[in-house]
Amino acid sequence: MVTATTTKRQRAFLWLVPAAITLGVVAFAAAALSDSRVPAPLSWLAAFFVVFAWFAYLSVPRRVIVNGAEVIFECPIHNVSVPIADIYKIDARAWNRGFVIVRAKRRRAYLLREMPNLFAVVAEIIQRNHTATVVGRVPGAA
Repeated sequence: MVTATTTKRQRAFLWLVPAAITLGVVAFAAAALSDSRVPAPLSWLAAFFVVFAWFAYLSVPRRVIVNGAEVIFECPIHNVSVPIADIYKIDARAWNRGFVIVRAKRRRAYLLREMPNLFAVVAEIIQRNHTATVVGRVPGAA
């Protein structure tokens, strides 16, 4: 069993970003509500951004476990188990600076690029599924 887990700093980042977005949107909404010229649908758009930010950042796995023939992505809102045979691409291109994207048949997981032991997880996936391709350079590779 191979495991990659986020650091304390990474976990703090994954909680602070949506919190900062929420504070910014609340401040913007408070300013907008004080002005009668601002249209009402703008508040719905602001609420959408807050919900999207929280969902996006809470969907980033804090821990990845390769256990037998499956990969388990542990997130605060849900845990997802994906068969290794379903993974077809691991995208670690340079333009995608913060994340490594693991693509499976019906799912996509965004892993933090600097997650400790991520290279070992990717190597284990490639070892068990020879059809999966790695695009780019996975951090930790020599």
